[in-house]
Amino acid sequence: MEKGYGKRGSGTFGNTRTEETGWIFERKIGIRDEMNRDSVSREDRFCAGKTPAFRRESSFQTFPGALRLWVEMCLIFAGLPSLLFLVRRHIRGFIIPMIVVAALLCLLYLLRQPDFPRLRLWNSRDFRHHILRTLRVLLPLGALAALLSYWHDPDRFLTFPVQAPLFWVLVMLLYPVLSAYPQELIYRVFFVQRYGRLFRSERGLMLASALAFGWAHAFLGNWIAPVFAALGGLLFARTYLRSGSLLQTALEHGLWGDLLFTLGVGWYFYAGSIG
Repeated sequence: MEKGYGKRGSGTFGNTRTEETGWIFERKIGIRDEMNRDSVSREDRFCAGKTPAFRRESSFQTFPGALRLWVEMCLIFAGLPSLLFLVRRHIRGFIIPMIVVAALLCLLYLLRQPDFPRLRLWNSRDFRHHILRTLRVLLPLGALAALLSYWHDPDRFLTFPVQAPLFWVLVMLLYPVLSAYPQELIYRVFFVQRYGRLFRSERGLMLASALAFGWAHAFLGNWIAPVFAALGGLLFARTYLRSGSLLQTALEHGLWGDLLFTLGVGWYFYAGSIG
């Protein structure tokens, strides 16, 4: 088959060849063993990646079409954060509303896509498996983050739950809902659905999502937030690609966010830290 954008089942996108999807999602998303197609519903197969999350028969099949998507992606995920950096002192009180509005716009786009499996927004398939994997990563890396937090900024270490326990509890409850979930909707679900076709490998897609997520935190005016966000973005992208679930990815993001706020690192992610 002729190579080009928009072809499926040809194996021309990276090294992974799949008869049905022409992409890596069939192997990765939410499926550890081969599923019996006759025993699951169409929505379940969407969630497991057996029906492509997005199809190679996209709106573009030529280089100009791909170039337009690249330009759009760079403007949204590089240009807009750069603009926010320039006006960061004027938007400190509007960060959460801006995130929620952006997430709603992304959601409207996703719901208008006929090939987008809506079950990905709340899929809990293999929840126990994915949460255990999350904890196996979070516990050792969380301990390392605690040591680094104490070493880098001992004055802020654990001060949040000690000095403002009620506010701390409120943040622990609301952060996963008002911040983590909308961010994952934007930087994982929307990003993969809209721009995943541009990348020839899963690693490239994960890296792009992580870098975009890290740069989105540049407006905070410190190096810790973008670096930690980019590293976290790698974990969250991997979880989304393997689980096919926004719910499970947002839960992982929420756990990490709550941990960092508890340790004192969350101050660098707080808009009030902008000088």
